[in-house]
Amino acid sequence: MMATFKAMKIELTPNTPVNLDPGFDSKSNKAVCLKFGLSPNIKCNPPNTKKAAVAPDMPIYRERYVNERAFASEDTYRRLVTRYVVYARNHLAFTYMAAALILLRLIV
Repeated sequence: MMATFKAMKIELTPNTPVNLDPGFDSKSNKAVCLKFGLSPNIKCNPPNTKKAAVAPDMPIYRERYVNERAFASEDTYRRLVTRYVVYARNHLAFTYMAAALILLRLIV
């Protein structure tokens, strides 16, 4: 992840929160985040937690949930999940059509 940020020339400030699923709740993942100066914001995985769980920063975690829900609604369109089209412009056009249909459902 850090190599990707570096390649994209994205500089992270100290204590930038990193939102992760409960499946990534482990000491090693938290240690990697802290090693790079990031603040792990991971919802606890109850089967892996023996002590009192530390709750994530909920306002930031809710923003993550909104993004996940948006991508999940896009995944209802089979043509977008498995990319059948060859050209990127056609795939982008199908993505725009899916977004329009999703927004139309919210309005009506």
